[in-house]
Amino acid sequence: MIGGSGLPAGLEPILGGLLLGLLTGPIMAMAVQRIPAWMEWQFAGATGSSPLSGSAARCPHAIVISGLSGVLMSLVLWRFGWGVTGASAALLTAWLITLAIIDRDTHLLPDCLTLSGLWGGLLLAAVVPLHDPVTAILGATCGYLLLRVPAAAYESLTGQSGMGHGDFKLLAMIGAWLGPTPLLTVITMASIGGALWAGAKALRGRGAVGTPLAFGPWLASAAWITLMWNPHLLDPAL
Repeated sequence: MIGGSGLPAGLEPILGGLLLGLLTGPIMAMAVQRIPAWMEWQFAGATGSSPLSGSAARCPHAIVISGLSGVLMSLVLWRFGWGVTGASAALLTAWLITLAIIDRDTHLLPDCLTLSGLWGGLLLAAVVPLHDPVTAILGATCGYLLLRVPAAAYESLTGQSGMGHGDFKLLAMIGAWLGPTPLLTVITMASIGGALWAGAKALRGRGAVGTPLAFGPWLASAAWITLMWNPHLLDPAL
C-alpha cells in the first residue's frame, strides 16, 4: 500500500521518525552539554556570561544522541502514527532521552527539565483530549509520593539519603503523562534493570557495592518501554 508521499505506508512513520530524530538530536545534545554546566555555574555563584548563551564546544555525545533519537522516534511514529498522539509521544521521548543522558553523565536531573516536563504533561491533559486532567494530576502526585515517602523513611531510619530528589520529580513527570496505573510497573522495571546493571559492574570490578547509581536512565527507559507496550496510557482511544 502506497502512502500520500509515494512511499509504502509502513515506511512513512519510520522515515519521518528518523528525520525528526536527526533534527531534534542536536537540540538534545546541546541541552545535555549546557544545562549541567549552567547548574554548576549557578551553584558556584559565578559571574559573567551564562553557559546557556554563546558558543560552546560540540557535545561528544551528539552523534549517539541523534542516532538514538532517530531510532526511538521512528518506533514512536510507527506505534502511534501521525497526529496529536504521535507528536505527544515524540515530545515525551525527547524529554526522557535528554534527562536519561544528563543523569547518566552527571547524576543530576535538572528541575528545569523534570518540572517543565511535568507541567507539560498536565497541560497536555488539559488542552488535548488524550486523557483527562484528573488522571494526570493523580499520576503526578502518586509518582512523587511513591519514591518520596520510602526515601524519607529510609533517611529517617539511617540518617543517610538513599535517593536524589530529581528521581521523585522525574517519576512525577512520568505520572503526569501516563497516569498512575503503570507507575509500580515502571518502578519495578527500573529497579530490576538498575540492580542487574550495578551487579554486573561489581562483578567486572568496575563498581563497588554501595556506589551511587544514576536511577534516572532506568526510570526513563522503563517509562518509554511501558508507553510503547501500552499505548492506551497516552490515548485511551488506541
